[in-house]
Amino acid sequence: MSNYSSFGMKKIELVKDSPKEECGVVGISCNKCDISTLLYSAMIGVQHRGELGCGMAVSNDEKIYCHKDIGLVSDVFQPKILSELHGSKGIGHTRYATSSKNEFETKEYAIKKLHPMVGNLADNNFAVAFNGNLTNYNDLRRNLKEFNFETYTDTEVIKNLIIKEYSKENSLEQALKNSYAKMQGAYNIVLLDNYGVIYALRDGHGFKPLSIGTLEDDSGYIVCSETRGIDLINAEFKRDVLPGELLKIKENKLDSFQLLPKKKALCVFEYVYFASIDSVIEGATVNDVRVRLGKQLFKEQPLKIPEDDLDNWRIVGVPDSGMSAATAYSNESGIKLRIGIVRNRYYVTRTFINGNVQEREKAASLKTLKYVIIKSAVKGKDIILIDDSIVRGLTTKTNVDRLREAEAKSVHLKITYPPIYNPCYMGTDFPTHKELIACNRSIEEICEEIGADSLQFVSIPGLVYAVKGSKTNKNVDYKNDGLCKACIDNQYPCHVEDELKLD
Repeated sequence: MSNYSSFGMKKIELVKDSPKEECGVVGISCNKCDISTLLYSAMIGVQHRGELGCGMAVSNDEKIYCHKDIGLVSDVFQPKILSELHGSKGIGHTRYATSSKNEFETKEYAIKKLHPMVGNLADNNFAVAFNGNLTNYNDLRRNLKEFNFETYTDTEVIKNLIIKEYSKENSLEQALKNSYAKMQGAYNIVLLDNYGVIYALRDGHGFKPLSIGTLEDDSGYIVCSETRGIDLINAEFKRDVLPGELLKIKENKLDSFQLLPKKKALCVFEYVYFASIDSVIEGATVNDVRVRLGKQLFKEQPLKIPEDDLDNWRIVGVPDSGMSAATAYSNESGIKLRIGIVRNRYYVTRTFINGNVQEREKAASLKTLKYVIIKSAVKGKDIILIDDSIVRGLTTKTNVDRLREAEAKSVHLKITYPPIYNPCYMGTDFPTHKELIACNRSIEEICEEIGADSLQFVSIPGLVYAVKGSKTNKNVDYKNDGLCKACIDNQYPCHVEDELKLD
């Protein structure tokens, strides 16, 4: 039996190409150089946002050249490939998608789903790359019946929507603007045409970060999912792309169009998990936010340990996103910080963004792959384990079990993100209630399930305080904070098709 309906309806639990993505996009326009090496460096800067595959499209102002493949940027774009991609404007993409274990059933099908995707027009071609999730995917696809779809990705819907609008307008720019008005959900899009014009779009809520910078010597512009990509090519960060804004970069000139009303709802999970520690999002450095979260954990529930017993306790952070908070918690509590868990640098896949539940379970059970426990640091000690979040609980339980195997005396969990009770339909990989360990469980029950001695989550006010950097919690307007926290407070900023809700 097919996993899809006759019209290609998305079904989160069943389809091979699930709608949840957290990718990286880059666009660079330069009037002085071949762009491929700059794109390569910027894509390395957003590699952590997608490790399944990557792609690059460049224009020499007459034609688009595109290359994409399964694997990391450094594997796909060897020097020979880069030398063949000539052009001074280009876009890049690093892809992550949640999917069934048949996600890459064949390499041919896998590559079809990689970005950029190329659309052919009568007098122009374009390449488009996408990060996010269209919450009206099914409605859009139903209205594109004249197209023969090759995949079930949001990006192919966007590509075909632009082509259809172009047939009405005979203008790529206007077709893009019309398409923008019809798309709902969380997304960033970069688009490149034959003539080297680059467009960048951010959804009206600004769910995902997108920044713009200028190249050295004012030789061009870069748009990138994170400021880290801007920094890696020695460009200068200028500002965040506004929610609902469309940018047009042509011949070293930047034009801006505010096409959608701004209703800011940035995904707060970016600060806690997804974004690189050195990135700056909406004025807040990710590392600073994580440091404040560590302080907030101690402030909200300080441990009362007799001074003569302090030497029996150790703080251990889970790499990488738990380390800043662990350091801050140690400084606040006076408990020694020790490196007790080390990431295996040759195990590149992040368990949370692995392809499917079965593969995540397999990855978590292969205990020696992702993390290494330093037994001498934890043996006989009471361990306070600081981690960024608990989604399904697979990796957390494995870490607790392995600390006990290393003869830790006790394990006390401190989590820098509140319990995740609700699915995300805006592009983060927790699409159903039944996958979430916090759903229908009390904190005590979660603690028992994971096997820890105690469990603390930061509060929602504490989380917002850490992100906003306010000096006092009472100065934060938690209902109008410009953050999407639907996974923890059930307040979804935009409409979601019922067909996407399969609980």
